[in-house]
Amino acid sequence: MNVGKVQLYLVRYKINNQVEYMDKTLIPSNQQQSAWYDLLLPEVNTGQELVLKMIFEDQIGRYWFSRAQNIFNGNSWKSAVYKIRRMN
Repeated sequence: MNVGKVQLYLVRYKINNQVEYMDKTLIPSNQQQSAWYDLLLPEVNTGQELVLKMIFEDQIGRYWFSRAQNIFNGNSWKSAVYKIRRMN
């Protein structure tokens, strides 16, 4: 979810080291109803870790990244999601 005040675009993401490039998919700011974007995840087995890294570009050309680590226990996900940070 984009909780900021500027528009963000998802430009690429990596799931377990497999990179997927996007065509600047808009993640609207929190001021809009559709501030969420869903990614389709690969099938995983119980106990398998899923590492997701996302690269964003904002409306003025700055780049940002975030990551999440998830483990599927057969019924649900145990997740650690890290705040978005600006890339140098």
